[in-house]
Amino acid sequence: MSHAFLLASELTGDNAQRRASFEIGEAMDELLWDDSQGLYVDRPVVGGGDSHRVPTLDGVLSALGSVRGERALACLDQLRDPARFAAPWGLRYLPAADPRYRPDGYWRGPAWPQLEFLAVQACRRWGDDALADEIAERGRRAIVRSGWSEYWNPETGAGRGARPQTWASLAAAL
Repeated sequence: MSHAFLLASELTGDNAQRRASFEIGEAMDELLWDDSQGLYVDRPVVGGGDSHRVPTLDGVLSALGSVRGERALACLDQLRDPARFAAPWGLRYLPAADPRYRPDGYWRGPAWPQLEFLAVQACRRWGDDALADEIAERGRRAIVRSGWSEYWNPETGAGRGARPQTWASLAAAL
């Protein structure tokens, strides 16, 4: 949300949207950062639960809206790490060692083209063009290998879900 407001302010020149972007980013940095994981976490509002203990790619992609560069870069470093989110055919949604990791499942495991796209945007926002290029290239190869799938197994590149999927085209334009 923070990043969307920032982009909107750049397109429209609306300073209120720019301020909203930074206010949301500050709140996110204050309320959702988890030092122990080095990423952003869910904050259960209703019903509690332990979703805030699950390290997800969403927690890394929050770097896109962060206003604290050191936190954003700490998140993005996890995209390089094969023990965390880096896989041969894209970015895992969960680290491979997590017991909930299912690389062929619809949720909690596979690589998604739109998340690859957002990871590239986050890297570029924080000046890590080398990592952005690496993720983009791996994503492009995976999109082709998967047959332009909705999502794919990040370990094998095997396509899953609907084929062809239009958002794979968006990510391929990385």
